[in-house]
Amino acid sequence: MFNAYALKMGCGDTSATAGNDLIDGCENVVYIIYAAPLAISALNLVYGLSCSRLAKGAGALQLVTILAIIVGFGSWISVALSPVEMGIATDAIQLAVVFCAMFAIACFITAGPKRLAQQVTKNKLAQKVIGYTKTDLAKALLFCATMTLIPFALAVSAVSAFARRLGFSLHKKDPDAPKDGFITSESREMLAWWFAQPTKIFKYSAYISLFYFVFSIGVGKMAVLFLAWLVDVLGSLNEITVIFVFILIGVCMFLLPPVPGPPVYLTGGILIVGRLESKIGFWPATLLCCGICWFTKLLSCALQQKMIGEQLGKYPSIRYTVGINSLQMRAIRYCLEQKGFSREKIAILCGGPDWPTSVLCGILKLSVIQMSIGTSPVLILYLGYTTVAGALQLKVGSCGDSTGASSSSTWGLLNSLFLALAFVSMLSTSMAAVYYMEQTIMNKREILDEMPVDEEVEELDRLDRVKEETYATASKWENLSGRNKFFIVSAAVSGILSCQLGVVLAQRSFRTFSVSCPIALTDVVLPTGWLSIGLIVACYVFTSLFRSSVGRLVQAELTRSQGIVSEETKRVDNA
Repeated sequence: MFNAYALKMGCGDTSATAGNDLIDGCENVVYIIYAAPLAISALNLVYGLSCSRLAKGAGALQLVTILAIIVGFGSWISVALSPVEMGIATDAIQLAVVFCAMFAIACFITAGPKRLAQQVTKNKLAQKVIGYTKTDLAKALLFCATMTLIPFALAVSAVSAFARRLGFSLHKKDPDAPKDGFITSESREMLAWWFAQPTKIFKYSAYISLFYFVFSIGVGKMAVLFLAWLVDVLGSLNEITVIFVFILIGVCMFLLPPVPGPPVYLTGGILIVGRLESKIGFWPATLLCCGICWFTKLLSCALQQKMIGEQLGKYPSIRYTVGINSLQMRAIRYCLEQKGFSREKIAILCGGPDWPTSVLCGILKLSVIQMSIGTSPVLILYLGYTTVAGALQLKVGSCGDSTGASSSSTWGLLNSLFLALAFVSMLSTSMAAVYYMEQTIMNKREILDEMPVDEEVEELDRLDRVKEETYATASKWENLSGRNKFFIVSAAVSGILSCQLGVVLAQRSFRTFSVSCPIALTDVVLPTGWLSIGLIVACYVFTSLFRSSVGRLVQAELTRSQGIVSEETKRVDNA
């Protein structure tokens, strides 16, 4: 059908004589004409199903919650799948945010605020989620997402306050309500709630920015560059050597904390299938590659659990850091201790991040065999789809190549289909992991409370409580010096600007490339990208200066407190 549209538009005749730009422009128009009815039909289907859900009890709340979860997990998964083409991650994030925001507003208007409020008061899980949104970490996430919009919002608020003073507003305000100032009283109340503890908001924002840049932009792109180089280097070796080296390097990459699994599967699809296709055919080679990637995943998880997790679990400080006595960790332990193929265990092992999940199993001293059983369904959940998508890159073509099999729209359609399956499956599995953990906390609370407490971690928690209280006092916004305030605000602002440049202006910051399309390291970063890198370096420097300065204050206060306690002890002994 797509080819028929292309012929009607004259793309088939134009391709013989016109340049690539004209061909691409023509094909883009054809694609829009071809895809628009399909997209509209899909949106109508979604809206119809949503209206059906809204007619049921708690339907509106469920829809809004699902949309919020899609934005969060969709962003993470799109980054994991970005090695197919770096532009996919950016497009997926922007599409998820825009679509879900518009659809959430539509659901909110359709259901009405009163109905949503009634459902929230009746739903325990919703109340818990709302409780999470009031934490300082959630406020910091909101600040990271909206910092660049705050000046415009304040400007609108100032204009609104000025209009009210002149009597140009239809807003009827309660006489007992707080008076407007330069901005409206509602805006002041919002800012007072948002920045009740400014130090924590700015500090968490800086940490979130550093983590996102390192994981998504830094390690994500470097991993793709390395795998693209690997495909280029190993492409001329014999099949056995290619498979052996791929397993070895795949395991090594899995052992690195920031590296997700999908780039490894995509590389396997391109590398192994590319070597075996000429001998056993494309689809048999793809099936064999899925098995090899599956074996690499299970081997890596076992090594992560035994070599890293169990060794780290010997240190009480590590167990304290992961919160081994917390209610959430007990719920995870309960789910993972289930025998066989339980849904809870599969969701957590397959839906959680690769390295942290396997290492956590080792820290909890769980059975390697049982964890391997729970991880094995990853083959049919998303590993197989991702590997096939990588293999299909050989048929679709890369690097602007428009010859050979890449001219067939069938391979492109299959590639998009398997990518969509991988995306939806990863998203569903991750959402299921969170769902089962919360359900376990709600329904198995008595069992969780009866679990034994780690005494060493409990003692560390008691000792650390004093230090945390001292740090909280020293880092209060009112107690900070002007220099430390400058450090932490500069860290947050520079970090957020860096990440927003890398995401919103991704095409102007970094060149688009993929595992199947290598690019020179010096050509990756564009001028805007260098600005983004400079800002994240500034964020790290300012964060380090703040931590160092406040750390010295905390240490001095602890030393002074210990001295006072020692003096009091001596006085009591002498008496």
